[in-house]
Amino acid sequence: RHNVDLMVSEMQQRVLQAKPEIAWGISPSGIWRNKGTDPLGSDTNGGQSYDNLHADTRGWVKKGWLDYIAPQLYWYIGQPPADYSKLVPWWSDVAAGTDTLLWIGQAAYKAGDPAQAPQWQDPAELSKHLTLNRDHAEISGDIWYNANDVKVDRLTSITTAVNDHYQRPALAPVLPRLANGEPPRRPVLAYALRRSGGVEVRAVATGRDEPFQFAIFRFPDHAGQDAFADASNLVAVVPGDRQIRWTDPDGKRGDHYYAVAVDRANRTSRPSNGFRVI
Repeated sequence: RHNVDLMVSEMQQRVLQAKPEIAWGISPSGIWRNKGTDPLGSDTNGGQSYDNLHADTRGWVKKGWLDYIAPQLYWYIGQPPADYSKLVPWWSDVAAGTDTLLWIGQAAYKAGDPAQAPQWQDPAELSKHLTLNRDHAEISGDIWYNANDVKVDRLTSITTAVNDHYQRPALAPVLPRLANGEPPRRPVLAYALRRSGGVEVRAVATGRDEPFQFAIFRFPDHAGQDAFADASNLVAVVPGDRQIRWTDPDGKRGDHYYAVAVDRANRTSRPSNGFRVI
């Protein structure tokens, strides 16, 4: 276990030296230790990474060795040996008060697989996982295993999750260790003009570094600085370039548009000048 700890801590340092903007993390098995083995463990009865794999996954979070951890919670809600609904709050408690982001590993490969339990034949099982996650502020994302099963979309389980939870654009969370770094320069919004397909906006970078993304916001009126914390007004996240054009099919006369530059650490600039559609 000490050897594994050394590997994790040394890898963190090497990643920071090579590319400090990279998010360094691990996706371990979902059970650190069972409560029957350790009072700090989860209310489960399954394989324990601490004992079976010499992997102190809880310790890595508490010691700050990871930017994120993505425990593989590949069980359904109510599963007897390892209940998803019990492991989510346990991992949330582990991550609380630390600088390690918590992303949940989702078992897309089990949905609709006839070899799996009846619960995995429910098209809404994975969507229910995301609904439960929303009750835990420490969770800032999910990782779906694997990409091929996401594309196959058996039982429309992925489509169901998308329709229930992924209808709005979103910005990725900022890595806590980079949150106080220099943000990107404020971009310029060159125009917001009505076109046949909607409202076309053009955003231009002003800093030396090309933004990783542009976030486009639409408001019914002029927006103050505090308004950009509300993602309900975020209408698009566009891949970065020195300048971008994007058309909002729902834009209309009187709307106010703003652009925000986003860097690779997911830090955001101050909002651009506003542009009212006339």
